Amino acid sequence: MATQTFNEQRGFILTRHQRAAKDTIFLEYWLATESGPVKLVTPAQRDVFFIRQTDRVAVEEQLTRFRIHYEYKDLELNTFEHEPVAALYFSQPGSAYKAKQSLESVGITRYEGDIRLTERFIMERFVYGSARFIGTFVSHSDDNQNTTVSTYSNQVGT
Repeated sequence: MATQTFNEQRGFILTRHQRAAKDTIFLEYWLATESGPVKLVTPAQRDVFFIRQTDRVAVEEQLTRFRIHYEYKDLELNTFEHEPVAALYFSQPGSAYKAKQSLESVGITRYEGDIRLTERFIMERFVYGSARFIGTFVSHSDDNQNTTVSTYSNQVGT
């Protein structure tokens, strides 16, 4: 297994997956590049959705009741009805899903709760199909299939 830092690479996104390891969320993208297939792995990520700031107390009570860990942050963003919103961030795999279900059961509206983390990550970076990326290159050889998979971690953009 060889490791090295590299300059910018470009590729077309083929697949995207969310992975969990040690209570952390990572995103994995497979890309087709001029030099072959590449597996791009992001640093740890946090899932997110938004709520009305006026729902803060009810959200805290509900998520505390179910022991769901999260971070709350007021934002300078509004709903289409001009109500201020806050972000709820979740670092542990499955926490955002449990929170969504819990809040839905008591009628608390969530915004952008239907956007998958893998989609949000590339959408926020204005990536639509092809991407450029930099990071650390690790080459893995699979003797059974005679292929080389290159794994990169770090920045992604258009």
